[in-house]
Amino acid sequence: MLKLFNHIHASIPLPPIATGVFCEYVTASNGVFVRSVRPGLEAMIPVANSAPNTIKGLPSIEPYLHLDTRSVPLELVLSLCTKSAFSKDNSGNLTEILFHLSLDSRNQWQLTIPLQTTTRISCQPLDNLSCSTALIECHSHGEMPAFFSSTDDADERGFRLYAVLGKVNTLNPEILVRIGIFGHYSLIKASSVFALPYFITDAYQNSLKPRL
Repeated sequence: MLKLFNHIHASIPLPPIATGVFCEYVTASNGVFVRSVRPGLEAMIPVANSAPNTIKGLPSIEPYLHLDTRSVPLELVLSLCTKSAFSKDNSGNLTEILFHLSLDSRNQWQLTIPLQTTTRISCQPLDNLSCSTALIECHSHGEMPAFFSSTDDADERGFRLYAVLGKVNTLNPEILVRIGIFGHYSLIKASSVFALPYFITDAYQNSLKPRL
């Protein structure tokens, strides 16, 4: 049975994640973090920041992301953009589209487009087969910018990397990437996961700016 586990971080390095635990909460001087591990992926992200104060008597730790392979190659990223730009309904309107990226037996990235229903503002898989093995789940936002909506937050509850493509009908599409650990999220630079062509804008910095 999978369990939660809380670890008080008293020494460096952290011990391995306990077997049978799907995620651990780690308390350090600089806050509370959550971490998890699965084949091909291990990550730890912040949950609560203690700044400007610190939790005395404990060392600080830093979030991390470890992928057991290279970044998603340029040709696959271009394929995601192209397929997103040509995903249209019967009236010629751009629709969202969902992609799954997983590792094959040679530890190479493999793209799967699951059976799905698509509209201008949504995409829903009709089976969970490729979702269960996907290390990266990516979907497009059509003409809209790249951002994670409240619907995305409700749907993206597993442990994997999540990406969204926006403005796919323009010469400068956008991408935004985050780590998701069972309902906790942390934005990361897209270049840490994807080999990006020069014309794709990473929406990471804009997403960190306060919204009025």
